[in-house]
Amino acid sequence: MPDNDKDSSVSFSILGENFNLRCTSEKKAILEASVKNLQAKISKMLRDNPSISPFQVAILAALDSESNLQEYLDADTPFINQATKKILKMKSELKKTENGRVQRK
Repeated sequence: MPDNDKDSSVSFSILGENFNLRCTSEKKAILEASVKNLQAKISKMLRDNPSISPFQVAILAALDSESNLQEYLDADTPFINQATKKILKMKSELKKTENGRVQRK
């Protein structure tokens, strides 16, 4: 990432490891929110399962995040649902028009 006025950084610690990540200024708030969510998720896992190792918590948190992302990506959005309805309606109208032409011949 080139050095310029739009570069920013976020420093944080997770499971005793310190990080200092560079990002654009526009992405800083998103990265900070992601870090807070991950820290909260890890803290809850450690509270609920005191015998679990930090390595196991890291793997479980990564799996949970991946699962949530897959659910989001696999879900239809309202836009997709509306677009699909319109496409099906257009196909139906085109088929009616096509059938009308065939019957007139």
